[in-house]
Amino acid sequence: MNTVHGLSRRKFLLGSGGVVALSLAACVAPVPAGDTSQEAAAPAMPEALEVDLWHGLGGADGKTFTELVGQYMEENDHVTVNEELLTWDIFYQKVPSSVIAGNPPDMIITHEWAIGQWGPRRVLSAADDFYDSMGVPRDDFIPAVFENIHYEGSPLGVLLDTHGSGGYLNVALVEAAGLDPASPPTNRTEFVEQLSLLTLDSQGRNPTDAGFDPEDIVQYAFHSHFWRRWAMLEGMWQNGGNTINEDGTQATIDSEEVTEALDFWHKMVHEHHLHAVPVGYSMTDSYQNNTLGLAIAGSWWRNFIQDSNLVDTTTFWRVPQYGLVEPVAWMSAHVMGIPTGTDEEGTMGASELIVWLSNHGLDWARSGQPPARISLQNDQVLQDHWHTGNFGSQFQAIGRTEQQHANITEIQNAYQQEFEAVITNVKTVSEGIAEAQLRVQEVLDRDA
Repeated sequence: MNTVHGLSRRKFLLGSGGVVALSLAACVAPVPAGDTSQEAAAPAMPEALEVDLWHGLGGADGKTFTELVGQYMEENDHVTVNEELLTWDIFYQKVPSSVIAGNPPDMIITHEWAIGQWGPRRVLSAADDFYDSMGVPRDDFIPAVFENIHYEGSPLGVLLDTHGSGGYLNVALVEAAGLDPASPPTNRTEFVEQLSLLTLDSQGRNPTDAGFDPEDIVQYAFHSHFWRRWAMLEGMWQNGGNTINEDGTQATIDSEEVTEALDFWHKMVHEHHLHAVPVGYSMTDSYQNNTLGLAIAGSWWRNFIQDSNLVDTTTFWRVPQYGLVEPVAWMSAHVMGIPTGTDEEGTMGASELIVWLSNHGLDWARSGQPPARISLQNDQVLQDHWHTGNFGSQFQAIGRTEQQHANITEIQNAYQQEFEAVITNVKTVSEGIAEAQLRVQEVLDRDA
């Protein structure tokens, strides 16, 4: 049980309503008659609570989150939430430093893949009470995602959403190419054939036409927002490969599956001309300006699509299968947690907010992030929505999370830098693979 100064969170909260309501009288040792050395009454609940909350929701979803926090404070006027928005790279440095210094925030929103590094470093408190006595159902989450937020048998937080990559298709451009938006490609061959019709030079020629000029491209077939990581992981996973082995002791980047995936991505950029050289290319500007057919972007792109008045010209595609074995979509989740060392009042305020946010998953879905709870993902209102219902269904069907490791961010940085060098033609595929293998293995050996 997670305790702060000897008091459990369950003594502060009542079930799923998330309201401070339980009397603390039962938690105080009985006072013998005539004993005046102790206070006979239970500790007074604070009239006001303040929650310092750190997160990195700086994308279009951050707008919705701030609106939700405002709604929460309107409904719970005894609580003030102080949001601090950090870039994710600063966030992942600042949070553990604050715990070590003994001055952590009351609550954070992190990623499920980061729990593997938070757990061994004791950054987050165990969160069993949320499930045992506060009404958060353990069995209402995608199992693979829920398992990823556990360390030494206990969850280290409560899932806020399930998010990841998916396709935003420009219907007009697809139809102009003679393709059917309702018939996406089902394998690599179909993917290359169909999307080759979407890349155009200034004379309207595509890569299959005689005279096509790859130096004069004005419209690209597709672009992956996080091509250094998501796209590469999806490619190797779809081939049956991964960055490390199951027990996290050996790098597997030099496998045939990963090598083939990186080689194919290189060809999509430099041979098939379906994808721009990523450095210096703006996917958002291109999609807004009608010069990009398919954007593989995060589920939180929904607000961008709405704010850009692109809803009527956009439809959803699942992440295409450009690998050789099976379709896979990169998937992750945001996790709400309470850092180790948070004081009693901070724990009370954070716990209220966490339960409230978990119960308001359909409101959070306005951000484009499917709520973490499967029951809410399957809600008919969400299922009928062109965007968020489709993302949720995709994650349940073909979503995959990254493998946990205590030094996951170092592993990510190691291979991302090498893959970027390959895609930008700074290194050959074999050079990038060899260097990524070496760098990731160095991280694993140091950890061992």
